[in-house]
Amino acid sequence: MSRKAIVVAHATVLGLLIVGAILLRLTGGTPPANQIEASGRIEGRITQVTPKVSGTVAELPVDEGQSVDVGARLMRLEEPMLLERRRAAQGRAASLERQLAALRIDHEVAQNELPLRIAQAQAALTEAQARLAAAQAAADATRLTTLAQRQLASAQQAETARLRADVAAKTAQAALAALDAAGKNLSLARLGVGGALSVPARLEPANACAAGRSRGR
Repeated sequence: MSRKAIVVAHATVLGLLIVGAILLRLTGGTPPANQIEASGRIEGRITQVTPKVSGTVAELPVDEGQSVDVGARLMRLEEPMLLERRRAAQGRAASLERQLAALRIDHEVAQNELPLRIAQAQAALTEAQARLAAAQAAADATRLTTLAQRQLASAQQAETARLRADVAAKTAQAALAALDAAGKNLSLARLGVGGALSVPARLEPANACAAGRSRGR
């Protein structure tokens, strides 16, 4: 063998040794006895996620391949029409809540005003009856006074009729004052002001006393 052939052989062996050493270094050396080197492909299950509504993806809080918990948000969609319907529904709900609150207030006010309304109606009826009685008593007094002047009735009868007319007029005035007080009480209740105005006493006892004095004359 020539010298040139020997040099080429040595160079080839040295190159193979260098390449082997490089490959051994890159592969991390000889694997442990409990490990097996193999090549292949890992396959996983792909799950397709489909939202129930359409829209534009506005946010992706997770990355591809990231582990997530059950119920975690994977994406956030934006749909203008859906948002508008949601805002409209919230507006209607707020409006209904305000209407319900107003109805409750009206109901409470009506319950508080009911006794005062009844008192006002009773006062109005009493005032009307007293006014009618005063008019009738005044008419009787005028008639008996005229008859007494013509000596068709006694002076005592005319005086009694006049006293009854005076008492009836005072009773009508008291009834009118009671009606006014009842109206003011109702107004104060509507304004939320507590307390009630005093109602003048009815004058039927005075009517009886006046009648008694007239009979004693």
